[in-house]
Formats: sequence, structure tokens, C-alpha cells
Amino acid sequence: MLCCGSDSENLEDCRSDAASASCSLVNMSRIGRPRSGLYEMLTTMVRANVEYFREVQTETGSKILAHLNSMHELLPTVEASANRIISSAHLFDFDSETPANGFRSIVSVTDRFVPLAAKLCRALQMKRGSPFFRGESFAKELGDHVGVLRGLKSALSILEQMMEHTDKGSLFVDENMKFNDLFKEFDNFEPTSFYGRCMGFYFCDAIRRTLRKGHAVLSAYRDHYYQTGSNFGSTSTLIWRFGKYSIDTELRAKQMVEMRKNVHIDFLKSMWSLNEQVLLKKVNKFISSSLLVCCDVVVPLERLGLPKVDEPSTLVEIPFPSSHGPPAPVRCRLLSSAVRDGMQSLLPSNLVNSSDVLPPSHGLILHFHGGGFIAQSAESHEIYLKDWARLVNVPILSVDYSLSPESPYPRALEEVTFVYGWVLNNCHKLGWTGERICLAGDSAGGNLCLALSLKMIQLQLRRPDAMFCAYTPVMLNAHPSPSKVLTCMDPLIPLEFLLTCVHAYVSVEPNDTRQQDARNTQAIHTAVEALSLVSNKEHEPDSESLHSKGNVSSEESQKEQPPPRRVDEHERLNDLHQDCADRASLPATNGIEVNAGEEQVIFEIPADLSASLRRKAAEMSKQSLEKVSGPASRRRLPKTRREALPWFHPENPSRLKTLEALVARAEDPLMTPYLASDDLLKNMPPAYFLCLHFDPALDDMIMFAKKLRTLGCQVTMRVLDDLPHGFLNLFPRGNEALDGIQCCVTMLRAALHMETLGGK
Repeated sequence: MLCCGSDSENLEDCRSDAASASCSLVNMSRIGRPRSGLYEMLTTMVRANVEYFREVQTETGSKILAHLNSMHELLPTVEASANRIISSAHLFDFDSETPANGFRSIVSVTDRFVPLAAKLCRALQMKRGSPFFRGESFAKELGDHVGVLRGLKSALSILEQMMEHTDKGSLFVDENMKFNDLFKEFDNFEPTSFYGRCMGFYFCDAIRRTLRKGHAVLSAYRDHYYQTGSNFGSTSTLIWRFGKYSIDTELRAKQMVEMRKNVHIDFLKSMWSLNEQVLLKKVNKFISSSLLVCCDVVVPLERLGLPKVDEPSTLVEIPFPSSHGPPAPVRCRLLSSAVRDGMQSLLPSNLVNSSDVLPPSHGLILHFHGGGFIAQSAESHEIYLKDWARLVNVPILSVDYSLSPESPYPRALEEVTFVYGWVLNNCHKLGWTGERICLAGDSAGGNLCLALSLKMIQLQLRRPDAMFCAYTPVMLNAHPSPSKVLTCMDPLIPLEFLLTCVHAYVSVEPNDTRQQDARNTQAIHTAVEALSLVSNKEHEPDSESLHSKGNVSSEESQKEQPPPRRVDEHERLNDLHQDCADRASLPATNGIEVNAGEEQVIFEIPADLSASLRRKAAEMSKQSLEKVSGPASRRRLPKTRREALPWFHPENPSRLKTLEALVARAEDPLMTPYLASDDLLKNMPPAYFLCLHFDPALDDMIMFAKKLRTLGCQVTMRVLDDLPHGFLNLFPRGNEALDGIQCCVTMLRAALHMETLGGK
């Protein structure tokens, strides 16, 4: 769809002539490839305007003339570059029926800009002689359009370099072109014009309106965040700031560019979690579809065993999620359009005695939400999950996995693996027969779907029957590809945001720091166990019992977990310190200083305990406390100073070193599924991929789909036009987004064989 990005004074937003068909394959452009015809028309209009404004001897006329001359100079270069790229772009398609890849995407963005610029030049021709001609406004718009044209020239230049460094059919550049080389190109890319009047001009009209309002909200929130550090403050102040950024396009563009170039993980996490606020949750519930079953389900910490596929008599135990924190129950959300037999034990009391109880469903969707691994929740994604549950007509269990950077890889994968095992062992509780299970996820959630499938194949356990992934990054190791060039201009996930998310998820830290974190975590656990041991043994003076239970098995300790709830590492540490505060002198440094002649009471042990018990418990507690130091408290994610340099900033001297560490860490196939061995990938379940033509992750999905197809796996791919990454969460929706949701439903029903099973 062609959309204009100018102010209402000069240009009206251009609307589409017809909505895209449901599940349609990508259209290169609603207007077709302009090629030389439209470029020639635009060039002619630019020349006519140049001739006119050469005779206008005013400051505004000089500005307009300078912009027109720049546009006239840039157009031939952009056209030639686009033609060279499109002539070979077909070599990188998934197949002849799916004409989509990063090369085509950037050329399509360029094609959609040409009629936009032509419309502006035509308006300039018509109004330049009017006594009411607003020259200053036209000068600003022309400046934005020239800025976009310069950016497109740079993007096309990068693509031509990439095309020279790719093997035939591969969208991933070879080793001769490193991501660090592209950093220099990206540093010189000026994105301001892509966030002003022309913001998102290649998306559909409804999405552009949503993004424009969203940018105003985020701009206002950034000012508020760095002044107060809280999510919400004075409502009147926020409204005033929102109004300011809504009206002033240039100010909003500068704020968004400043935001992306200097983004920190704490701000990005807070910003992407705005819809988790109580008020906005209520709004989401009000605008989303109503659903009969929509409730919390807590997966408890209980031993789980799954039979091997080839040896059903052999059970493989699924370990508790324990990386980067103590084991804890996993919260999920259960959604269903009807109460199904077996669900009653998990449902609230008002639904338990429902008279309309359907038989168990033949299919179940296990869903993992997106959010860059750092934000969002199962509840915030109900805005589209309710539609899925109603239209697919199967239960959906959405996992509220732990987020980075507090709980980086592999904590989220451990949790979804544990939930998967629990689901298979408790299918009756979910109103499911246990027949077909489909993993589903968008963005980061799709990555977890692929990782979980690989993990099940590794363990030789039951793999899911299908997997549905929407706009999913498959290469987290920062490998360059053409579609990633879109991050230079993307209004939702620019390059800096992507790097911040990946950096948080892969946990790029020196090995000694990670090892120290592990030691500190274990120290906390040991100290807490010591407190429990002392409490449990107050009235058992038998010293031998301490010896028998001092080394508690993991099974016993796990059974003694508190009632299902999320346990925060800091909460346990704070409780421990509070318990000791009145009895011990704990300095702020990393150790416990003992002054000569001064008694240090670590824990007060009851006098009726044996000497052996008292001595061993006190020694265990003291040694553990001495090991607890800074890393645990750093997980509180304090607010970063606004002026602090992010790790990817050009002036940060450690940028290259950090990038190399990130690439090395992300080589793990469970982070970067594309790098998994062929022996694993050839056993992957049927894959259903929903891609977007203007998504930076497009090439990842195309290359992964090609690899799976080559290995004999079943792959179904759809590529949608006009929509941005994350469109499922955006509101209000246009017809294009509704068509996209319907496409998801169609693919999910196919994955679950709903037609074969009679839609049950």
C-alpha cells in the first residue's frame, strides 16, 4: 500500500484501493515496479520545479531549490542501483511462488518512495504560484524526502556490497564481510527523515497512524523516564508531552533518533512493558475479544519424566529451571473458547460447574510470547491470543517465561521445556486428549519454539507435532543479511534495539563473572537451606540426624518448595539479611569483617541443639554469606544515566570486543537454530512460517526454511505485505492486520489437522 508521510497542510494520507487478500503472498508493490517510467516522470517534475525556483530570489525559494537539486542528483543513482539489485533478486527467493527476500524488500521500499516524492513535486507545481503558497512547509517536506532518498541510496549501496559477498541463493554474507564492517556504514546512516513526515511510508495507512501515535507516546515517556525513573507520574504532564510530540513532527523525529542511538536495556525493557501497566491491561481486556476461559495456571515444581521415543520404558527426567536463579513454578495463561472436560481442576469456581462442557480437544497450542526476550507477558499478548482461541477452537496455554537481562539464556528455554513436559504429562487437566500439540510463537517466542523442538530431538523425546513461527529471528549471532538493513529505517525495531535485546539474552559477560554469579547464587541457596535446617531441627537434638540430612538431595529440597509463586533471588537474599540484621554486623563490602575481641553472631541457634548441630549450621551459614557479593544485587536493573554510552555506541572503545563476545556466545544452536546440525534439523516437525516483507528477520526465516526443505522437512511459508514486525500486538488494527491474524489462524488449523479431525 502506498502511504504518504506529509503534513495535512500539503498532502493527504493516501489510502489503498483495496484490502489485501487473506493469506496473500507478498505483493512487490500495489502500484507495481515503477522502473524507468515513474522515475522519469519524477525527474521531469523535479526539473520543472528547479527551473521555476531558480527565478525565485527569496530565502525559502533558495532552500526549496537546494532540496530539488539534491533530489535531481540522487534519483539516477538510486534508480540504477535498484535496477541492478532487482535483476538478481529472484536468485534468493524461497521459491517461484514466494518472491521475497531482503534484496526485494529494500528495492520495494525505494519503489514506494518514488510515487510519494512525485506526489509532493506535483503538489509543489500546482501551489507554487498561489498567493497562499506556504513555502516554508514545502521546504521542510522536501528536506525530509531528500533525507529519505539519501538513506535509500546508502541502503542500496550496502545491498550491492552484500550481493558481491554471497553465494548463489544464500542471503547470509560470507566471512569477507563482517558485521563490524557494516557498523561503519550504519554509523554514517542518518535516520532522522525516516522518523518524521515520511515515517513508515511503506506500511499500510492504519499501521502508520498507529505508529505515529505510538512514537508520540514513547517520546513523551522517554522524557518522563529519565526525569523520574518511574513508569507513570503526573498524568497532566504526560498528556502535555504527548500533545507536544504529536504536533511537532520534527521534535518527535529527533527524540526517536536520540532514543535509538542511546538506548539502554533498562529503558527499553521499561518502554516495551508499558502495556503491562494495570490501566493498559484493563484497556486491552476491554478492546479484545471476550473468552469463556482465560485464567492463570501455575506449573508446579514436581518431578517430570518423559518416555524416550525409541525406548518407551526409559523415562528421561526434565530438570527444574535453575539457571540464573533458584527453581520456581512457572506461571502460564490458559485460554479456551469453551470449558472442556478435564479443565475443571484448573478453572475458577464460577466455571467449574458449567453445564456446557465440551469433550477434550484433539489439539492444543503451546504459545511463547514475543518481546525481544526482555519484555511482555502472556497476558499482554491476549489481544490476539483470544482471537486464536476462538477461531482455531482449541485450548491455548501461553507460557510466562522469565525475562532477560535478569534471567538470560538458558533460563527461558529451561522453563518452556519444563512446561512442555508438564503439559504432556497432564494433558487431561488442559482439556486435551494428548493427540496433537503445536508450538506457536511470535518473534522471540518463535525462537523458543525452534529451540524447544531441537531440545526434544536431542533428548529423543516426543517432539511437537508442528510449530508455527511468526516473524522469528533465527540467527542471533549478528550475521549480516539484506533484510537486516531495514533496521536502519525501521520505526519499531531499529538495529540498536535488536542489539540491546540480543546482548541481554545471550548474557555477554566474561567467564569469570558468570562463574562468580553461579557461585553467589549457590551461596544464597546454601545459606537459605542452612536457615531451614536450623529451624527444622530445633527440637531434634540428635547430632547424627544433621549428618544424614546435611547433604540434602535435590529431590527432597525441591519437594519442600513454597506454594507456587515466582521467587525472586533478591527477595530471598533480602529476607536472609533481614533475619540476620539484629544479630550480625554485615558491612556493605563483599566480605564480613571480624574485629578482634568482638563476638560476631551470624545466626542465633537454639540452646537445646547439640553442639555438633550448632557448630555445623553456623559454619555453613557464615561461609555462604561470605560468598554473597555484588552480582546478585546488579540484577535489580537500576536506571542507567541518560548520558551513559551504550555498548554499541561508536564512541564506546569496547564495542568491537563486546560484539565479538556476543557472536561467540550466540553460536549455540539453541540460540541460533540455523546453526544446528543436519542430523537434528532433518527431524524437525512440520514448520509453518509467517513472514513479513518489511521485517528485518525475513532473511533469517527464508534461509532456515530453505535449509529445512533441503533436509526433507515439511515447510509452509507465507509472506505478508504492508505490515511491520510485531503487528499482532498493535492496536487499532486495519484490514491488513486482520487479514494477518486470519492467516495465522489458517496456518494453525492446518498444523493441528483441524479439517481432518472435524474442527474439534
